[in-house]
Amino acid sequence: MKAFRNWVTQRPKLNPYLAGNFRPEEYLETYYPVLPESSVFGDAETPKSVSEENLALLRFYAKTQTELQPTRERLCMLEVGGGPTIYQLISLSKLVNRICFTDFLRSNLRSVENWVRTGSDTRWLSYIRAAMQYEHGKPPTKKEVLLREKELKRKVSLVRYDVVRDHFFAPAPEKYDLVSSSFCIECISQSKAIWFHALKNISKKIAVRGSLVMTALRMASTYTIQGRNLPSTPIDEEDVLVALLDLGFSNIQISSQDCLGENKYSGMIYVLARKDS
Repeated sequence: MKAFRNWVTQRPKLNPYLAGNFRPEEYLETYYPVLPESSVFGDAETPKSVSEENLALLRFYAKTQTELQPTRERLCMLEVGGGPTIYQLISLSKLVNRICFTDFLRSNLRSVENWVRTGSDTRWLSYIRAAMQYEHGKPPTKKEVLLREKELKRKVSLVRYDVVRDHFFAPAPEKYDLVSSSFCIECISQSKAIWFHALKNISKKIAVRGSLVMTALRMASTYTIQGRNLPSTPIDEEDVLVALLDLGFSNIQISSQDCLGENKYSGMIYVLARKDS
């Protein structure tokens, strides 16, 4: 079995792409369209479009929140590299009182800040509606959707964070009961060493017996936004399992799903694991 420990012997270089070429609006248009109400409960086993992929993600988070039991009265959650998206918070927010939402790019943080401070957003309301339908097995009312949106906004605080150098740019807690990261660390570079280094930094943020919830692209060397190819590290389920074991995780649940869309990845990897040390 392959081992990852000590792969990185010196500080890795950040990909120049992170310097400012990322456009949140283009990313959202490409990967997070508004979900039509009729699409919910399509439950495609092999997604053929980004909408079907997003429904699969919402099902994963709805299922995960039922499996996680709060261990303290006031759980604190860290979202690492959340980008300009909030779909990954909808179901998990039921478990926590506070969410420290981070990203390295200021443009992504501004996008989420705009959502927090302004009125309802049609895109994210469609994701909240779908997530709640998966949670409860029936369509939520408009009032219930708006209440979940209000509660979620209340819990979110924004902090800039560099996961490769493990550096917060503002004061933030050192440990968290729940850490989430979605399609982040494999998309920083095309280096598996940097990927493992970032995962190791994430693991440091998890309190003893805390949980990691993570999604990742499977076997993607690039991903595409409106014709531009951006770097990604090709990883598979075995890479994730070996890395988590090396970092002291237990109760590791890893599943995956093939994707048949036009994007340059073969599938999505879903992870739920507990940190014991």
